[in-house]
Amino acid sequence: MENNGSTVKPTAKYKDCIRKCQACGIGYSNSVAKPSLIFEDPRKNIPGFVDSSDFLKILEKSNNRRNISNKKCKAGFSTSEDAVTYTFVKSFSQADSIERMMKVLGLEMNSNHVDLFLWGCPISKGTDITLINRMNSLLSNEFAERANSLTEPDIILSVEGYGIVIIEVKLHSSNEVKATEKLSNYLDRSFYTNVAKAKSSQHYELVRNWSIGNALSEGCNFTLINLGKESLFTDRNASKLQLFKESLNCNKRRQFAQVSWEEILNRLEERDSQLKEYLKRKTKYR
Repeated sequence: MENNGSTVKPTAKYKDCIRKCQACGIGYSNSVAKPSLIFEDPRKNIPGFVDSSDFLKILEKSNNRRNISNKKCKAGFSTSEDAVTYTFVKSFSQADSIERMMKVLGLEMNSNHVDLFLWGCPISKGTDITLINRMNSLLSNEFAERANSLTEPDIILSVEGYGIVIIEVKLHSSNEVKATEKLSNYLDRSFYTNVAKAKSSQHYELVRNWSIGNALSEGCNFTLINLGKESLFTDRNASKLQLFKESLNCNKRRQFAQVSWEEILNRLEERDSQLKEYLKRKTKYR
């Protein structure tokens, strides 16, 4: 990027900001058009109606160890998917309303107990982490992932009496499309009706999450949710997303669902007014 004839460094973190207030730890990205607000402390990127005291701790315990430093930097951006994911989940969990969050997501299931994880980290003290230990063992031994860069599903719900729900969250970005031979590591034929279509879809994150969830559920129910704006499902990758959907071996116990932020906004109740206004701001077109 050019500025008065000199090269300006792209903004990967708060320290890269040319325009910033050192005293308050807030800056703007170096973009000329539509710059992002960047917080040195990611906790300041969380709205006041949510207790953000454990945000950094959760980020630091996320599954992909190699990416933690970058993840913490990006969480301070006003456009951060992780900040929105955390705010959405914590607004319900701090009010002991996980079942209501599930209904907002379109999940009609009742349970006496739900364990909730963000990026592989439990968000409540005393949470049984047996599921995460099993997942990490599968990732290393069955899917040949490196120990320092394990898959970290955005949200995992372990629902007593049902099974597992994995949610892949998008804000303004598209689903990751990636042509890589590593995709073959996840293409267990029992999880797919058409492995060739799954591979051709190049939907690397969704394929990984579908295979991991199926392997982890061990015969229990499993649902994978792709959460994003309505435009996510009709963007430039829509035809490849269709290939992914057509490849899945879905039945009563294995399900894939697309849920939009617009649907969530419509399902939120009057008591969720602060969260609703926050999501309206965060999901609007930039």
